[in-house]
Amino acid sequence: MYFKDCSHFLDRMTEEEQITMDFVEILRILLDVLSCVLKWITLLEADECRIPFVIEAFMEIKEIIDSKFEHPQCSNYTKNILDSLESRKEYTIKDIHKAAHLLNPRSKGNLLTAEESVDAMRFISELATAILPADECQNVAPELALYRTSTGLFHKEFVWNSLKSQSNG
Repeated sequence: MYFKDCSHFLDRMTEEEQITMDFVEILRILLDVLSCVLKWITLLEADECRIPFVIEAFMEIKEIIDSKFEHPQCSNYTKNILDSLESRKEYTIKDIHKAAHLLNPRSKGNLLTAEESVDAMRFISELATAILPADECQNVAPELALYRTSTGLFHKEFVWNSLKSQSNG
């Protein structure tokens, strides 16, 4: 931390000056966190479909909060902030977001818990049942398993190259 390098100055600082330095440090932390939030809002609100990245956005925001709010002055607020983030996440993320993250060739659901993966697969199966002919619905679950394990057709490099070119990498 910056203050360790100049600890001899801290000894000579008045209490008011130390409070000011702590305040400046807290502002830097908040700026880092809000910059991350702004980045994700800008990305997710763009004109292109970014639904697979909603899971990643919440994960990155949580990680930056966990890492930045180690400052002693922030510890009182960290739990409230994380509780608010979790509440917003539960309100925002629906099964369609989980399914999109699962079907994203870059992630293949790597940030989903086991329960969230099951929710995503159930959603995909229900959606397939609603829009596909009955004989094709039977293939959805096995093909999804092959996709997740990169076996069968999904083991072939040309399939992934095709997916990358369609989704801009």
